[in-house]
Amino acid sequence: MRTLLLTALLLSLPSASAQGGASPATPPAVSAPAAGTVTLSLSAQPGTLVELAQTTVTRLTLEDVRVTAPDGGTGPSEAELNELRRGLQEALAQAGAQTTSGKVFYRVQERAADGTVTLLNTVVTEPPGQGPLSIRLVQTVAPDGRVTLTRIESDNPLVQSALSGLSPEALRAQSGTGGDLTGVYGQAFASGQTVTRTSTVDVQALLGSLLGSFAAGLGGGENPLGQVQASPLTVTTATTYRGVNPAGLHVFDTRTTTGAWTLDFGGAQAAGPGLRLELLEGSQGGGLSLYRPDGLPVGSAQTQAMRLRVSLTQPGGEQLQMLVRLDQTVTLRPR
Repeated sequence: MRTLLLTALLLSLPSASAQGGASPATPPAVSAPAAGTVTLSLSAQPGTLVELAQTTVTRLTLEDVRVTAPDGGTGPSEAELNELRRGLQEALAQAGAQTTSGKVFYRVQERAADGTVTLLNTVVTEPPGQGPLSIRLVQTVAPDGRVTLTRIESDNPLVQSALSGLSPEALRAQSGTGGDLTGVYGQAFASGQTVTRTSTVDVQALLGSLLGSFAAGLGGGENPLGQVQASPLTVTTATTYRGVNPAGLHVFDTRTTTGAWTLDFGGAQAAGPGLRLELLEGSQGGGLSLYRPDGLPVGSAQTQAMRLRVSLTQPGGEQLQMLVRLDQTVTLRPR
């Protein structure tokens, strides 16, 4: 279960390259170019491989807890609420920062006559308590910098079943949604120049397909989590070129701002509990990405800070609501 939910979040967030359908990004807003611009292209020869080690550190901090009774009901006393708050804080403190290791591979597969490059991106993660989870993405990078996802697959049978249920249109629509490669190639950058783009990602189809496959894997036919409803996710990404560092690598600074997003799980039965996850507006992220002269990514350090409101509503109307801060750092280094 945790594997599927982790994968759903991995694939639905704009930093990944597997959004389940997205509207085309708005045309980039580009600051006025200056003399001495540099255009990064994917010039690496077929067979070239980059191997990176990925480290993800995640920490959850409880900010607030509220319990609301149904209309006319009596909620918990202040002492009971404080005891609940202390228990949740202690549980999060004992868990501490969760560290997950993984691997990321970029391999140039072929170059077409028109210069379009086919790039295989493999991400291998190992969620706590689970075995390795591998996701492979095949993308094409056109000479003008357009990045298109053509295929996505996984070794996990349930995840693969969910991904195979997505239409080719849903996969193709994700191009231009602010992933690591989008907005970097084919753009003439001067040092300090910024490209800003906004994309809206619709994760409804992906999450529905993932959870449906999970239900089918259980053999029960009906999704035990009930119907899932996900609102569109809007992300604004500003990419700034910082020039070439002493090692000869191109340096890009990225800053992202995420709008409000809601994910609802209804109970499988009418009387079941309801779970809502809300990503509050204004979540911030950013960091540095490094590219070799031949255009292949060779490392990055990205941080993300977001505030989440988690609401659990019981059939009788009582609601437990937690406000949680999530801090995450993802680092990619050459292996």
